Amino acid sequence: RNVDADGNVNDETEINGIGPKINNEAIDLLYSQIDTLQENDILVLSGSVPSNLPHTIYKDITHRLKNKNIKIVVDAPKDLLVNTLENNPFLIKPNKHELEEIFDVDKTDPSFLRLKIYWPQFRIFLLFLKQFLKFSCNFFSKLSLNWSVACLL
Repeated sequence: RNVDADGNVNDETEINGIGPKINNEAIDLLYSQIDTLQENDILVLSGSVPSNLPHTIYKDITHRLKNKNIKIVVDAPKDLLVNTLENNPFLIKPNKHELEEIFDVDKTDPSFLRLKIYWPQFRIFLLFLKQFLKFSCNFFSKLSLNWSVACLL
């Protein structure tokens, strides 16, 4: 379990404990519930997973739903997030700390400090860019044009 406590001072305290052990029966139940999702439903995959689950579980879930037109939002640390990208989630929400891990950022690098200042604007830009590219890919594919840009979003 993970508990974040925010005080009035710009401090945050994280209390992390050992998560529960998830047995195969519970995993099968989860997958059977996931299989009931229908077109245009939204699934949010968020946070870390218990240590006895495969570190590919979010990737496995997104792959399972890839052709069902489910909107999947992923808010997870490093590999749990990155592994889902090949299945084109609808939205990813890495925070600054997760981006630092993913891109192995040196916090003393001056370019990192610029990223820190402009991150909120950059994040909004990325969201708009993703939606624009999704629209463009759909538009051009409906026109049966051969668009050379990889429509991975």
